[in-house]
Amino acid sequence: MNTATTSFKQQQGSTLIEILVSMFILALGLMALIAMQTRTSIGIKEAENQTIIAQVTENLAENMMTNPILGVNATTLETTKDYTHYDNTAYTCQNNETEPTKPTGTLTNPTNTNTGRTQLATYHTGLFRYAACKINGVETVTTEVTDKVYNQTTKGQVLHVTWTMSGSSDKQFTYDYPLDNN
Repeated sequence: MNTATTSFKQQQGSTLIEILVSMFILALGLMALIAMQTRTSIGIKEAENQTIIAQVTENLAENMMTNPILGVNATTLETTKDYTHYDNTAYTCQNNETEPTKPTGTLTNPTNTNTGRTQLATYHTGLFRYAACKINGVETVTTEVTDKVYNQTTKGQVLHVTWTMSGSSDKQFTYDYPLDNN
């Protein structure tokens, strides 16, 4: 009985295996924490870029709504708005993007000429692309005006913007902004 008590008193502290196991568990926890922090920072950057592109899209939409081509429906005599003078093409961002220059000359009275409206539309689109391409990581931007049926009777036009980001978990993003109803 005396020997059992002596061996129990001699065992104090931790063994080497216990220390190695606890260090391994601590290392796994730290690696998981670092991975979570990395994913969180990527998500925050993506959300920031989406907010900025949404603001730039809304600016373009507001500019478009100030520069429609107006028409009159022959049967209902309702005024219609057309945005076909805004180009609907994809654009690849370059490293040397320059801000577009304001059009001059025919813009003094653009309501009388479609040339002035087209020049203003080109300028608005250029401002949009310049601002969108200045966002870090944006590779391509596409704008498109599409018709959308909101319910059975109301039809409106929507500015549909698609862009791709480099180094993003989701490569392609979209944003729709409703233009005023016809």
